[in-house]
Amino acid sequence: MAREIPSERMLDTSLLDEEDIWYLWTRGRLPAGVERPEGPPARPVPDENLDETVPKSRVTPLEDQNSPTIEDSGGIVSDDDNEETYTDGWNNDQRRAELSKRGLLIDGVKADLIDRLLRDDTDALNPEDYDTVG
Repeated sequence: MAREIPSERMLDTSLLDEEDIWYLWTRGRLPAGVERPEGPPARPVPDENLDETVPKSRVTPLEDQNSPTIEDSGGIVSDDDNEETYTDGWNNDQRRAELSKRGLLIDGVKADLIDRLLRDDTDALNPEDYDTVG
Protein backbone atom coordinates (compact mmCIF):
# COMPACT_ATOMS: atom_id res chain seq x y z
CA MET A 1 0.00 0.00 0.00
CA ALA A 2 1.48 3.31 -1.12
CA ARG A 3 1.48 6.28 1.16
CA GLU A 4 -0.84 9.05 0.01
CA ILE A 5 0.38 12.63 0.22
CA PRO A 6 -2.43 15.11 -0.54
CA SER A 7 -1.95 17.02 -3.79
CA GLU A 8 -2.25 20.42 -2.07
CA ARG A 9 0.84 19.54 0.02
CA MET A 10 2.72 18.55 -3.14
CA LEU A 11 1.78 21.84 -4.81
CA ASP A 12 2.63 23.96 -1.76
CA THR A 13 5.81 22.27 -0.56
CA SER A 14 5.86 24.37 2.60
CA LEU A 15 3.03 22.10 3.85
CA LEU A 16 5.22 18.97 3.62
CA ASP A 17 6.32 17.68 7.00
CA GLU A 18 9.59 15.91 7.74
CA GLU A 19 8.11 12.42 7.25
CA ASP A 20 6.65 13.41 3.87
CA ILE A 21 10.02 14.78 2.73
CA TRP A 22 11.84 11.63 3.80
CA TYR A 23 9.22 9.42 2.17
CA LEU A 24 9.47 11.30 -1.13
CA TRP A 25 13.28 11.51 -0.99
CA THR A 26 13.74 7.75 -0.42
CA ARG A 27 11.64 7.09 -3.51
CA GLY A 28 13.31 9.71 -5.72
CA ARG A 29 10.13 11.82 -5.89
CA LEU A 30 11.20 14.86 -3.85
CA PRO A 31 9.86 18.03 -5.57
CA ALA A 32 12.34 20.53 -6.94
CA GLY A 33 13.42 23.14 -4.42
CA VAL A 34 12.76 20.95 -1.39
CA GLU A 35 15.88 19.95 0.51
CA ARG A 36 16.30 16.75 2.40
CA PRO A 37 16.53 17.18 6.19
CA GLU A 38 19.98 16.68 7.71
CA GLY A 39 19.31 13.87 10.16
CA PRO A 40 17.15 10.79 10.02
CA PRO A 41 13.39 11.22 10.24
CA ALA A 42 11.85 11.54 13.69
CA ARG A 43 10.33 8.09 13.22
CA PRO A 44 11.12 5.58 10.49
CA VAL A 45 9.34 6.06 7.21
CA PRO A 46 7.28 2.94 6.56
CA ASP A 47 8.15 1.05 3.43
CA GLU A 48 5.08 -0.58 1.95
CA ASN A 49 7.22 -3.07 0.00
CA LEU A 50 8.84 -4.62 3.06
CA ASP A 51 7.41 -6.84 5.75
CA GLU A 52 7.82 -5.17 9.15
CA THR A 53 9.50 -8.33 10.48
CA VAL A 54 12.30 -8.02 7.90
CA PRO A 55 15.18 -5.64 8.63
CA LYS A 56 15.08 -2.46 6.56
CA SER A 57 18.56 -2.97 5.12
CA ARG A 58 18.57 -3.90 1.45
CA VAL A 59 22.23 -4.89 1.58
CA THR A 60 22.97 -8.61 1.86
CA PRO A 61 25.77 -9.26 4.35
CA LEU A 62 28.89 -10.68 2.72
CA GLU A 63 28.65 -13.97 4.61
CA ASP A 64 25.12 -14.49 3.24
CA GLN A 65 26.06 -13.82 -0.37
CA ASN A 66 26.66 -16.67 -2.77
CA SER A 67 29.91 -16.46 -4.64
CA PRO A 68 30.65 -18.49 -7.75
CA THR A 69 33.06 -21.35 -7.47
CA ILE A 70 35.39 -22.79 -10.06
CA GLU A 71 32.97 -25.65 -10.66
CA ASP A 72 30.11 -23.21 -11.37
CA SER A 73 31.95 -21.34 -14.10
CA GLY A 74 33.75 -24.12 -15.91
CA GLY A 75 37.22 -23.56 -14.45
CA ILE A 76 39.26 -26.64 -13.70
CA VAL A 77 38.36 -29.74 -15.68
CA SER A 78 38.82 -33.12 -14.07
CA ASP A 79 40.27 -36.14 -15.86
CA ASP A 80 36.80 -37.70 -15.96
CA ASP A 81 35.70 -35.00 -18.40
CA ASN A 82 38.32 -36.13 -20.95
CA GLU A 83 36.71 -39.55 -21.15
CA GLU A 84 33.40 -37.92 -22.03
CA THR A 85 35.21 -35.91 -24.70
CA TYR A 86 36.35 -39.09 -26.42
CA THR A 87 32.98 -40.85 -26.10
CA ASP A 88 30.32 -38.18 -26.65
CA GLY A 89 30.12 -37.17 -30.29
CA TRP A 90 33.20 -39.14 -31.33
CA ASN A 91 33.20 -42.16 -33.57
CA ASN A 92 36.08 -44.61 -34.02
CA ASP A 93 37.23 -42.92 -37.24
CA GLN A 94 37.64 -39.64 -35.36
CA ARG A 95 39.44 -41.40 -32.50
CA ARG A 96 41.79 -43.10 -34.96
CA ALA A 97 42.47 -39.79 -36.74
CA GLU A 98 43.36 -38.19 -33.37
CA LEU A 99 45.61 -41.12 -32.47
CA SER A 100 47.29 -40.88 -35.87
CA LYS A 101 47.96 -37.14 -35.39
CA ARG A 102 49.62 -38.00 -32.10
CA GLY A 103 51.72 -40.72 -33.71
CA LEU A 104 50.00 -43.47 -31.75
CA LEU A 105 48.75 -46.92 -32.75
CA ILE A 106 45.27 -46.81 -34.35
CA ASP A 107 44.38 -50.51 -33.98
CA GLY A 108 41.85 -51.86 -31.52
CA VAL A 109 38.25 -51.56 -30.42
CA LYS A 110 36.56 -48.43 -29.05
CA ALA A 111 37.69 -49.02 -25.46
CA ASP A 112 41.31 -49.51 -26.58
CA LEU A 113 41.27 -46.28 -28.59
CA ILE A 114 39.78 -44.27 -25.71
CA ASP A 115 42.24 -45.74 -23.19
CA ARG A 116 45.16 -44.91 -25.47
CA LEU A 117 43.96 -41.29 -25.87
CA LEU A 118 43.51 -40.94 -22.11
CA ARG A 119 46.95 -42.40 -21.42
CA ASP A 120 48.45 -39.90 -23.85
CA ASP A 121 46.61 -37.05 -22.09
CA THR A 122 48.13 -38.07 -18.76
CA ASP A 123 51.61 -38.91 -20.15
CA ALA A 124 51.18 -42.55 -19.13
CA LEU A 125 51.76 -44.23 -22.50
CA ASN A 126 53.16 -47.75 -22.85
CA PRO A 127 55.80 -48.57 -25.47
CA GLU A 128 53.23 -50.62 -27.42
CA ASP A 129 50.98 -47.53 -27.78
CA TYR A 130 53.27 -45.97 -30.39
CA ASP A 131 52.80 -46.60 -34.10
CA THR A 132 56.15 -48.06 -35.12
CA VAL A 133 55.13 -48.67 -38.76
CA GLY A 134 53.94 -45.18 -39.76
